[in-house]
Amino acid sequence: PSHRAMLRAGLTPMAPGVAFLQPAQMTRPMQMVGSMSQLATGAAPSSATGARVTAAAAAGVVAAASAVVGGGRRRRRAGQLSKVRMMATAPAQTHEINYYTLDTVNAANILKAVKDAIHAAGPIVKETSPPKQRLLKVLSEPKVMSMLTSISRMPVFSHEMGHAFKDNLELLLALKQIKYFWSVPQSQLAILLEQLAGEVAGPEAEAFRAFAEVLSRTKGHTEMIKHLQSELPAAARKVYLDNAEYLETADAHAVYPTSIYRQCDALTLATEDASTIEAVMSTTLTTTIKIARNVLDPSNRLLA
Repeated sequence: PSHRAMLRAGLTPMAPGVAFLQPAQMTRPMQMVGSMSQLATGAAPSSATGARVTAAAAAGVVAAASAVVGGGRRRRRAGQLSKVRMMATAPAQTHEINYYTLDTVNAANILKAVKDAIHAAGPIVKETSPPKQRLLKVLSEPKVMSMLTSISRMPVFSHEMGHAFKDNLELLLALKQIKYFWSVPQSQLAILLEQLAGEVAGPEAEAFRAFAEVLSRTKGHTEMIKHLQSELPAAARKVYLDNAEYLETADAHAVYPTSIYRQCDALTLATEDASTIEAVMSTTLTTTIKIARNVLDPSNRLLA
């Protein structure tokens, strides 16, 4: 029924809105005049009386709302109403939280960086110095630094990355793991360099395979690459630390991975005062499936 019909029947209409924010019901019916409510007294009340009634109703709404959403705030002084911030008629601005700031995939540039790095590291891994010293020298090579840091900023789990290297899945597999070079064991990085060499350097990969083998027999080969930072030359150390600092904001998972085979993401939208937040969260897993025989044979390096 309409407001007027309800008034004629002696009922008090309820203003639209959330039920628990409604002011206390009036004991007498109210006459609706435009959008203003006045007490029905038999004669039209004065404008001052109508203003007082309207103010009293508004105070009831404010008090109820304060009780619901402001219970933890500082108590107001006696005789004072809580301050009410007027909402703009236009929609409030919505903020989005960006969890990643990653570079654009350019297959040609990535492939060139890999080739340059393997070409520069090739002579170093062939040296006869202790394996750890060779690893430090490889990590200090500018083209290797450039390759490692640039791939660490790539969205390696993205469809774009997958499509860019769909014709060389072995290379794609290695690149997905190279992204996390800062947090992988020393021997694992050596094996990844061997895999990259196998895809871009052909016969030169044998030197990287031999290097990975001797390094994996050293005492500290399970230590993460990041733990070598103090032993790197100052210039190389600065490059890696600056990159790690950048990634802490751009892609924290690249520096502190819980798993190098998993990545989480989300779309998070919030009102300007963060009173309402909407989010959609996702987890992406990467996997490699191979069908092979004699996997446990010592000569089979599939699980290396």
